[in-house]
This record gives sequence, structure tokens and C-alpha cells, in this order.
Amino acid sequence: MISFSKYIEKTFYNEIYEASENYFLDHLEDLGITNNYDGEVEVIDVEVRNVYAGHRGDGEIDIDILTNVYATVSETTYYREDEVEKNRWLRVSCAGKPDAGIKNFRVAKVDAYEKGTFSTFKYPLSDKLVPFIWKDDLDKVAKAILKKYEPNALLTPTRIEPETIAKQMGVQIKYETITSDNSIFGQIYFQDNLENGIPAGTVVIEEKLSQLRNAGVVRNTIIHECVHWELHRYALELARAEKEELSVLSTTKDIKEENSSDMISWMEWHAESIAPKILMPKEMFVQEARVRQQRLLEFSETQDELEIVEKWIDELALFFGVSRLSAKVRVSRMWF
Repeated sequence: MISFSKYIEKTFYNEIYEASENYFLDHLEDLGITNNYDGEVEVIDVEVRNVYAGHRGDGEIDIDILTNVYATVSETTYYREDEVEKNRWLRVSCAGKPDAGIKNFRVAKVDAYEKGTFSTFKYPLSDKLVPFIWKDDLDKVAKAILKKYEPNALLTPTRIEPETIAKQMGVQIKYETITSDNSIFGQIYFQDNLENGIPAGTVVIEEKLSQLRNAGVVRNTIIHECVHWELHRYALELARAEKEELSVLSTTKDIKEENSSDMISWMEWHAESIAPKILMPKEMFVQEARVRQQRLLEFSETQDELEIVEKWIDELALFFGVSRLSAKVRVSRMWF
């Protein structure tokens, strides 16, 4: 898959060179390049060392490029004139819109690089423009998505409607046969599919999915595809700079397909992990689970927690509208 760092260097090297050169020549004393005895300074090379990207939430991304600027400096002493080579690292801060690569690329500012500071972004993206999300942050991401699209779901325990979140995201939902063997549960289209008449921003759900599995799986699949739309559009836009047909992600019975790339597997792990956490937000799930656990224990003859577990899971699955397995996993990871 295409490397963001290499793409930026290849596509925008002239802009990066010019911005680095101009700053370098305008700040010679600040950078410690010249003194009172120095003469002419000439930039001879600009090396792109590192490229970092950060999510900013407005359809564009921030881009920081660390460059190493090399220059020749004529040093004049009382006896002779020598030419020495000096170099300094700079941080070139840019922005651009992911769109079949990067469009509207522009340099915002240039600063001297502070040693030890690499990526400074709050929401960093990988070299494939996939968000860095660690296991311990999955609930935080789910909460952030709900805060953006369904904030009331964070105030009181409730059954979240995937259709509502999809609508708030600007995503439409279609139900139709995807494959003859029903191996694909859902798809999200990032670009218009003229052949099938499916516009960008469409979630397609296998129309027989509720019969093959259950309503909870259908609801989870919708949210799964919405997570892709929210988190992974930039990665697909970067990939389209090299491979135009990469415009749709599919949710299969087994997300870890042998022929899938690491990038696709990473994105599928995001969606698979975050979707149930959106349908069962942590604080609200714990609140509802405790109420139902206490009530079931009160009516239990033995008041043994293990005795009421199965009924407890059934009630939570029904309340939150998820599969029994999904509710069981959520309970087990929070209580056991």
C-alpha cells in the first residue's frame, strides 16, 4: 500500500524545498549558521526526514514535515576564506485535503526543529493515514463518536438506533443481496459506484442478514460500517492516489482474510472493536447492568451472582439491541 511519507515527498518536494530554503536563509543568525565573519550562504540540499499527519476534524489533515537543510557557508578570517557545510533541521507545518491523494496542499508555517519532538498531534495518523488507536482507548473513541452524533446516549441508558447515527453522519442505508453465498454482511462505499448505482456514503447491508443471524448482528454491522466512514476515509483517499478502484470496504464472516493487507486488517479491528462499544457505551452499560443485576439477585433464592448470569446477559442484550454474544463479551470484560 502507498506510503504517505513517500507520497508527500514525491508530490510536494518543490514546495517543501522552497519553504525550507526561505526560512533557513531568513533566519541564519537564529539558527546559528552565520556570524560576523561569514559571507555568502547557499542552500545545496533539503532532505525530507520524517512526515507526520494528524486528524483535525474538518475534512482536512495537518501535516508536519521534518527537513534537514544543508548549506555551504563562506567563512572569512584574517588570513583566508574557507567554505564549510552546515545543516539544520526544520519543521514545515502544512495542511491538505485527502482526496485521491492530497489536494489543496499548502505550507502554513516553518519553525526550527526542537530536538526530541517528533509527532505533536493530539490525534495522530499512521503512514497509511489510519488513526492510531490503542486497545485502552477504544471506549474513548466510541464515546467521542457518540458525543458527536448521539450525545443523549451518554446521559442515560438507552437503545441506540444505528439508523439515527448513520443519518447524522450523512450516510444512507440500503438493504440488498451483496453476494450469492451471503459471505459479506455489509459494505461501505467511499466513492460513487456508477455500475451499481450506489452513491458514496452508502452502507449496504445484506438483506437476508437478520434471517441468517439476528437483529443484533444487523444493528452492529450498520455501526461497524459507520465506524469505517468516520475513521477510515482518509486512508482510502490516500490509497486511491495509487489504486483508484479501492473505494469500498466489506464486512465478512471472518474479517481476518488471508489476502487482506495489514492496513485493511487494522481498520477492520477498529470497526469490529468499536461498534459494540458504541451500542453499549461503557458508563451507561455499567449503570444499566448494575440495576438489572441487583433486581435479579433480589428475586434469586440463593442470591448467587453466577446463578443469574445467563438471565442477566439475556436482559442486557434485549435492552441494548445487541446479539447475546456481544452482550456476554461486554459483561465478561467488565465483571470477570
